[in-house]
Amino acid sequence: MNISLKPELQGRVAEIVGSGDYPSPEAFVEEAVEAYLEVEWDRVAVRESIQQLNRGEDISLEDFERQMREKH
Repeated sequence: MNISLKPELQGRVAEIVGSGDYPSPEAFVEEAVEAYLEVEWDRVAVRESIQQLNRGEDISLEDFERQMREKH
């Protein structure tokens, strides 16, 4: 996949890579996309949780903790 960035973004990526934090622009962009997707997943989960609460589909803290232990 080839992606084009605006010149301003290209410059920022070059600065970050030039600082030595990332070995290449591709490595930086890959990590940035992964971070975005993680945050977006969290936002979707929170939005769904709020909708469930609004529908009266809440659960006790004990049930929540049990479900989390079972998943992880």
